[in-house]
Amino acid sequence: MEDLGRRFTKKSLIIGTNNKKHICETLRLIYDEIHEKDGNENMVELLIDAMEMAKKMQTRLSYYQKKYNDNTGNKAIDIVGLSGVKARSVMRKKRII
Repeated sequence: MEDLGRRFTKKSLIIGTNNKKHICETLRLIYDEIHEKDGNENMVELLIDAMEMAKKMQTRLSYYQKKYNDNTGNKAIDIVGLSGVKARSVMRKKRII
């Protein structure tokens, strides 16, 4: 049985959307590519694992930035912006989970 945290992460993977091409959105784009293909159950589980890791990493990096006033990174200024956000959001929200 799936735990609630994993179910939440799966939902974020399948129907979430962001306007920047950071790691979570890249994982969602990969999911978009494999969504309709047969035999992708193992790939989806691996994507969920990667999404959980990415979210934990982001939480930790945000903590360091706040706790230690760490300004050594570029604050995501180099992350590519994405177009078609609304269309992707509508398409993803139509998926049955």
